[in-house]
Amino acid sequence: MQESPGLDTAPEWNDGRQMVSIHTSSVNHKLRAADLHFPQLVYLEKVKTQHVVLRECTVVSPLALLLFGGSLSVAHTDGLVAIDGWLSVAVPAPIAVMMKALRRVPGGLMEEKIARPGADFSEFDSELWVRLWDC
Repeated sequence: MQESPGLDTAPEWNDGRQMVSIHTSSVNHKLRAADLHFPQLVYLEKVKTQHVVLRECTVVSPLALLLFGGSLSVAHTDGLVAIDGWLSVAVPAPIAVMMKALRRVPGGLMEEKIARPGADFSEFDSELWVRLWDC
């Protein structure tokens, strides 16, 4: 995110080619730079009129991107993780490795539930967690 001068102004982002802002129809349009706790934004639609604007967007934390974003590449010595090969997030190497392992768990749980629709996952099942963690 590249903030406009002052924290009381509307934030803008650079998408790698140009500056973009939040569309006036978005519920996030009234956000000010001071309201943002994280610089990352995900969106459904990018529209070019007089300016490039984002609709249906939300601010996301680096943790959410690490857990649910694209593929992760860990640069152990630099303490960086590249998400989808372009978005870098500073993360200590041991945490980054743990995040890569944790990403498998939600997908594994969904696969397990699809395979066994009647199964009750409300109770802790140590065998299931071992299978998911070791996959």
